Amino acid sequence: MPSDEFIVLACSLKKTGRCVAGISTRTKQWVRPVSTYDEGQLGPYQYLIDGREPKLLDIVECEHQGPTGDPAQPENVLVGDEPLRLAGRVDPDEAYERLTPHLAEGPELFGNIGASVPEAEAEAGVACSLALIEPQELSFELREPWGGRSRASPRAHFELDGCAYDIGLTDRIVRPRLFKAGYGIYSPADLDIKAGEHTLLTASLGGAFKQAHWKLAAAVVFLP
Repeated sequence: MPSDEFIVLACSLKKTGRCVAGISTRTKQWVRPVSTYDEGQLGPYQYLIDGREPKLLDIVECEHQGPTGDPAQPENVLVGDEPLRLAGRVDPDEAYERLTPHLAEGPELFGNIGASVPEAEAEAGVACSLALIEPQELSFELREPWGGRSRASPRAHFELDGCAYDIGLTDRIVRPRLFKAGYGIYSPADLDIKAGEHTLLTASLGGAFKQAHWKLAAAVVFLP
């Protein structure tokens, strides 16, 4: 069974499991291991490493069964029977230089400047559903329920090469701080997050919902 080694750049919330993704140290391409369960989220027995969740910048070994052939998420590979294994870690002081070649340029994100990609367009095939960007003017919002929703909505606001974005936030580190802070818009400092010199964001194109694939801020990587 094939395997790959990748730098973890997302370990976000997805229903009762996690969505883990990163850039392969071998192919330099994105990898997103998925399961056959529900919407493809990984269960604890698949993503836990010695009892803990993968951390951003961990290097993990992933056994898989090859690409799933999903046109809307071409990076997906079907996870194998073995859980993720820790293979190393990227030094945070060296991470920005190492990851810079993988930064996606704006202002478009996944082919347009909107908050989503139409379902028909995504299902016809997209070039990518994961992107590492360097956002400007980053802030976070916990928005009150709206549009018939029953739950508060965590959001990420940022600019990418002059284009403003407002997308859902599934990052599992920032979200709890938002819920603790309550409704409103906050800078990283407001949430007691030390931003450092560089901030990167892993954007993801989610599954189909209301005839669209919505853009998500799957992880925020704060670097020295």
